[in-house]
Amino acid sequence: MPFFDTKHDRAGFLVLLLGLALVVALFPYASGLIGIPVLYTVFAPLHDWLSKHVPARLAASFVVLVALFAIVIPGISFAGLVLTEAQQIASSMIRSPLLQRISELRVGELDLGPRIAALSETLVSWLGSNAFGFLGTAARLFLNLTIALFGLFYLLLRPGETWEAVGPYI
Repeated sequence: MPFFDTKHDRAGFLVLLLGLALVVALFPYASGLIGIPVLYTVFAPLHDWLSKHVPARLAASFVVLVALFAIVIPGISFAGLVLTEAQQIASSMIRSPLLQRISELRVGELDLGPRIAALSETLVSWLGSNAFGFLGTAARLFLNLTIALFGLFYLLLRPGETWEAVGPYI
């Protein structure tokens, strides 16, 4: 019995292919989508307390701003610290007297020094060329954070309706 005999079989296979394509397309945004319920779990008590004193939409906006600052401020300071340290390490490696002494290293007849110095220069240039990759990672992180914060806002406004809609798929 061949698989594609009926229109129903072909339609089912097409739906399966489209579903797989959707999963592949959404995979880069998985951390943003997973971040929505995580952020909701963390910030829902604050929203519940605030919504007793101010309108729900204003409370949700305030909670999203608090979440943004709670994530972005430490993230930016940590990224800046890491980048600064990486630049200092790379520049100190290049100017290091140890590297100059290693470049003169000889083991018997084998001249290892120039090879080690060339390898270290290659490493430093690789770090410099991959800086654009780090920039792409930062853009993807920003997009995932935006998805998570938008999702958090709408989940804070209508939590019961959202959980009822998503529940069958979990």
